[in-house]
Amino acid sequence: MRFSTRSPGAGDSMANHCTRGPVCAIASFFQMDEGTLCRDESPSRATLGLEEPVPTYSYSISGTLGALGSMLITDITQRLPGTLYDRTAQTTQRLSNEAELGESGFGDADFRKLSSRIRQNLNSLASVDVNIHCEVKGKIETFVVRGRNGRSSFSFDLNKAEKAAEGLPEGADVLQPFYDVINKILAAIVYLR
Repeated sequence: MRFSTRSPGAGDSMANHCTRGPVCAIASFFQMDEGTLCRDESPSRATLGLEEPVPTYSYSISGTLGALGSMLITDITQRLPGTLYDRTAQTTQRLSNEAELGESGFGDADFRKLSSRIRQNLNSLASVDVNIHCEVKGKIETFVVRGRNGRSSFSFDLNKAEKAAEGLPEGADVLQPFYDVINKILAAIVYLR
């Protein structure tokens, strides 16, 4: 699956009150006030070393996503110019299932044609400037970022983040550890591409 990145426009319903869409969606999971979760205190593009005009790049994300990986997709699409290819296990399996349906003769001619294109895309993946591979083991998420300038890896332990959040004062941003790791990954993406 391919996402073209762009800046949220004034017509976007979420753009007026929240720039971290999935974070707002998981607000009920953390039983927190949505306003607290939606504060965007992430560094600007300039902080990431991006100057205007910014050349566009291509990115792929693969492996298995956890909570941090889902947040990372949102940040990549909002903050880095270019095209993101979703090659995660979940998306690849879903697309493969759709292709199999069409190949088995299910659906009309348009659906079978679409299924054939899906299969072609799955079998011939586009080359990208940077690949982010994610793995989840228990509550630990590991990310390996590979680009033309090398590779870098990051780990995030949700157990440690939960324990650290228990000692925070009322109103503190419990998602700050998530944002810190995401910002490090984004900086690595910019450097390694």
